Amino acid sequence: EQSHITYDTTVYHIAVEHGYNDDGTLKATVSTTEGVDATHNGLVFTNYTAEGAVPFVGTKTVYGANLKSGDYSFELYKGDTLLETVENKGASFVFTPISYTQKEVGSHTYFIKEKTGSVKGMEYDSTVYKIVVTVADNGDGTLDVTKKTYKNDVEVSSELTYAVPFVNKYEAKGETSLEGRKILENRAIKDSDHFTFKLKDSEGNPIDSVECGIDVYI
Repeated sequence: EQSHITYDTTVYHIAVEHGYNDDGTLKATVSTTEGVDATHNGLVFTNYTAEGAVPFVGTKTVYGANLKSGDYSFELYKGDTLLETVENKGASFVFTPISYTQKEVGSHTYFIKEKTGSVKGMEYDSTVYKIVVTVADNGDGTLDVTKKTYKNDVEVSSELTYAVPFVNKYEAKGETSLEGRKILENRAIKDSDHFTFKLKDSEGNPIDSVECGIDVYI
């Protein structure tokens, strides 16, 4: 027995009546209480099945760094249950399509999110997409499968093949300290001497300034 098939539950009641022909040979008359001809393909059983599937796909964009296959992972959930984890192949990722039969007619809710990595300087996309799949039986052996995608509870697409986008940003960060020493020619620096030092960028824009004596720290 296969779960996706709706089996015909018809029950035929067959009556067989025995008798004799005029020549003395045995005869049998077959009939059903349902009035169906039981001798000429009248007993018909019809099973029914309907199937459909929906894809789950997405795109990956990274600003400030090269995008390499396998660097990012994505998770597909149904409710709180993790169904599958996949990695990006270039700028896209694809989950295994989910198939449905008439047994799954109704609404199904899924979630897609990016698994946070550990690359320093990388700002990972924390978006969680909610996807609601509705399955209806067309009655002709096919299913009508619709999909709506939500971001922050706002619908962003009703396309079956919509690819959810994830965008990361990479920024290398670091710090340094600048030190210096003031030297006067022809006389020593006194404790009462104060000097102003200015730090500017390559275009001459001021960044910082300090007032100090003999030692300079910025």
